[in-house]
Amino acid sequence: MQWSCQMEGRVFVNNAVEALKMERTKKMNMAGKGLGLLVAMVTGLMLAATPATASIIQTEVNPANGHTYYLLEDADWSAAEAEAVTLGGHLVTVNDAAENTWLWDTFKEDIGTVGTNYAWIGLTGVIADGTVGWVSGEPYNYDNFYSWAAGHNSAEKNRARINVSYQGGYLEGKWTWGRDNRQDDGGHVDSHYGIVEVPEPMTVTLLLVGLVPLAVKKRRR
Repeated sequence: MQWSCQMEGRVFVNNAVEALKMERTKKMNMAGKGLGLLVAMVTGLMLAATPATASIIQTEVNPANGHTYYLLEDADWSAAEAEAVTLGGHLVTVNDAAENTWLWDTFKEDIGTVGTNYAWIGLTGVIADGTVGWVSGEPYNYDNFYSWAAGHNSAEKNRARINVSYQGGYLEGKWTWGRDNRQDDGGHVDSHYGIVEVPEPMTVTLLLVGLVPLAVKKRRR
């Protein structure tokens, strides 16, 4: 009788241990699925945050400020600015000579020397109070206009641009005013490539780095 009770006790303990193991395995599997779901969600967010527009020609990061810059295909100023907003920024705000030089050196090769080519920037004479300013709202403290072009914006020519090349040769990156629709004084449409500036965001990658360890920690409990 005593032997029978001992056996029954052992069976009960073994069954309890097995049940605990099964419950622990079940929880670990659920945690694993949760972690996999989290990674899949964050990966999806990362892909969604990555620009997938055919209008982007070149993408660069300026080491001086960590901002991302996109060179867009030839388009009117308003269309380029609308595209910039969808990318999370605006047409570029040029804050100083160093940034202007970096833009010039970085994007001139992709813009090229065939014909007459310009690069749209975010300076405009069409803002709320009718004065010249950056479309981003940043202070207007720097420009690089030709001496004959400075202050010569008008109701028609009110979008600033970097002069990149003219008839087979590069220019020096000086600025002029142009029409929103890219037409010159004779009605000819010249090539204008928008340069977009996107400030450094708190990226989804950082979110992934922060959340995955939390999920792993929860799994180990």
